Amino acid sequence: MTKTCLLKNGEEYTLCQLQETDAEKLLLYTKKVAGETNNLTFSPDEFTASVDDE
Repeated sequence: MTKTCLLKNGEEYTLCQLQETDAEKLLLYTKKVAGETNNLTFSPDEFTASVDDE
């Protein structure tokens, strides 16, 4: 599934369904974001999901 959306400023962005091959990148991104904010219920060290979990 892929969906292209238009932002108010005229830019387009595309949403797509994740694939199994995206699991590792998603985990790395989640850990990175968890380290950049205090607004999540977990820290990077507490996020222990694995590629197999995803």
